[in-house]
Amino acid sequence: MEATGPEVVLAGRAAGAKKRGRVQVSAQFAGGEVLIGRFLGDTVEHAGRRGHEVQATADFPDSLGTPDETTEASEQTLRGLEENGRQG
Repeated sequence: MEATGPEVVLAGRAAGAKKRGRVQVSAQFAGGEVLIGRFLGDTVEHAGRRGHEVQATADFPDSLGTPDETTEASEQTLRGLEENGRQG
């Protein structure tokens, strides 16, 4: 969920509906707007570091030959947030 919130808000921003995206995501969380502000600030700010951490985590299942699609998707999401967050 930490990555999904910023993705929705960034998509809303790109579509010219920044406020609507924030309102919709805020309604899904108990912390509402405060939590979304934290997601957007902390998640985007630290996405690069977290992407590296997730990649390091993926190395273990890779070494065992087991699936790691979810871990890889998380890394890709964080790297995308790092890039798009800087632009948005």
